[in-house]
Amino acid sequence: MPTKAPVATGGEPAPQEPRENLLVGDDWLRANLGKVVLIDGRAQSLYLKGHIPGAVNAEWTYFTSLKGRPGDRGWGDLLPRAQMAKRLGALGIDGKKPVVVYADRGGWGQDGWILWILRSMGLKSAKILDGGFTAWVASGGKTDKWPVKPKAVSLSLPKPDDSWNVSTQWIVDHMDHLKILDVRTKPEFEGARFFQERRGGHIPGAIHLPFDQLVDGSGKLHTNEQLREIFHAAGLQEADDIVVYDTAGVRGAYATLMLRLAGFTKARNYDSGFQEWAGNKDLEVATGSGK
Repeated sequence: MPTKAPVATGGEPAPQEPRENLLVGDDWLRANLGKVVLIDGRAQSLYLKGHIPGAVNAEWTYFTSLKGRPGDRGWGDLLPRAQMAKRLGALGIDGKKPVVVYADRGGWGQDGWILWILRSMGLKSAKILDGGFTAWVASGGKTDKWPVKPKAVSLSLPKPDDSWNVSTQWIVDHMDHLKILDVRTKPEFEGARFFQERRGGHIPGAIHLPFDQLVDGSGKLHTNEQLREIFHAAGLQEADDIVVYDTAGVRGAYATLMLRLAGFTKARNYDSGFQEWAGNKDLEVATGSGK
């Protein structure tokens, strides 16, 4: 099976990033269209119904290995580093030109997922369009239905940042001092299986906070102060070692970015997610609304 790339080894995470390093607004994007690599992270069916002009499409599966079936070790994990460099280069990402990614209100946080991947690979010149396609359309932004074929470029990845991702074994080895955050829906947390999970439930001791609570009704991210209030109310503190998970890493990646943005700089994503945890019969799962 492919190896995870990269996986945290316990090193110190990167310092908190300013909000402007992670987010751009509609006006900024209008002024810079043509100067950035624009990636639409939604499903292809939605992309073909309408997207921001110039955007290329990359669904979450574009970046992952789907060998085997859900629950197998490595299923849904990031591609090996050399293969990932080719996939990113095929989107037009050269490591120099800024990248802007977007998704949509009601989605899975695919924009955060792609940005998390780029950060994990050591690429820092990438940001999210706050509010995504929903906000773009609401502000009068133009759309296009013609699919964009990206111009492939050569990409040499810099040194990876291994502070963003953790493996199943890493969690097991560090369980005694971790705060584990489950950002799936309430039914999933309590035991519902919507995505071929081998077992239903959650990692024992996990705190539940659905990731869609991190945005307002328009799909735009809450302020840093509001995010801190939400995370504090859930029982998290800035000094905590936090592992975030969902089913296969996408929602977890988004929430990890937002934790870092709000000052919880020791947050990491469990890319393999509950799919792999539930697929390992040696690991305990809990059901119901309690921890």
